[in-house]
Amino acid sequence: HLTNAYHEHSGGIRTMYHALLQYAERHGRRMTLVVPGRDDRVERRGHFTRIVHVRAPRSPIADGRYRMLLPHRFLPPGTGQLWRLLDEDRPDVVEVCDKYSLCFLAGLIRRRRRHRRPALVGLSCERMDDNVEAFLGAGVAARRFSRAVIGRVYIGMFDVHLANSEYTA
Repeated sequence: HLTNAYHEHSGGIRTMYHALLQYAERHGRRMTLVVPGRDDRVERRGHFTRIVHVRAPRSPIADGRYRMLLPHRFLPPGTGQLWRLLDEDRPDVVEVCDKYSLCFLAGLIRRRRRHRRPALVGLSCERMDDNVEAFLGAGVAARRFSRAVIGRVYIGMFDVHLANSEYTA
């Protein structure tokens, strides 16, 4: 699982991911949660689960509390820590919770992995149009921009999409 949503100020999101890690551990399923952090480190949660913190800068726009795994972490394709993790773990499923940069990693996985590639899942915990309106302003242009990005870019990166609510979907 790769996310830009897990950070020190995201209580509900953190709780959800910790519940998933606990479930995986209890049932003997390997799960690695990859999150942006202050520094590179691995947090073992049990025999089957871990959180890999990847050093990442604070968000250059919007909320400075967030750290973001920006494209330089996975470009060019096949290089960098994220690709190493994918090559080492060889996951069956890669779930990405980010509409702004990590979604492009899913698209690269789709293009690069021809034979045995993981299922690619996009998880939405918020609406892009709400974010764009909150940080850049409301209006018809903001909604059109958000719909275009989601419809023409984001949707095609994944095999399946999950949303945390009907509103988010």
